[in-house]
Amino acid sequence: MYEKEIITDVVNFLSQVEGAKVIAFDDFTEDREKAMVVVGIDSTEQVNFALDDFRYDMTILLDVMLDSDKDGVIMDALKDQVLEVLHPIFDDPERYGDIFSDLDRICYFHFNSMTNSISDRSMRTEIKIELIGSFN
Repeated sequence: MYEKEIITDVVNFLSQVEGAKVIAFDDFTEDREKAMVVVGIDSTEQVNFALDDFRYDMTILLDVMLDSDKDGVIMDALKDQVLEVLHPIFDDPERYGDIFSDLDRICYFHFNSMTNSISDRSMRTEIKIELIGSFN
């Protein structure tokens, strides 16, 4: 419930990040740019069955093609930019309106973890975020 709206708000907010294409996970294909930020919701759980309260597990995937960034400079710069943009928002409900178009919907936006991986084609960083929304 409301996943598409949440993802759209986060994609729009992260569009200020330079040097990468920012898209929703549903738009992610094998035809990639050299650097991308991909936003998706992995799972949704209703946490209060009497009300429309939901918990969302979100992933913000940073994906940089190896052939354009063999030394990791682009990935490091992208990671720094994304974290710099998001850091002031985490756990500060007064700032949630900076991202979300409807402030009263999201009542918790929390950084959970960050992992790095590498494949034969790209370097990836996954930023895991937990959100709670109340849609009453």
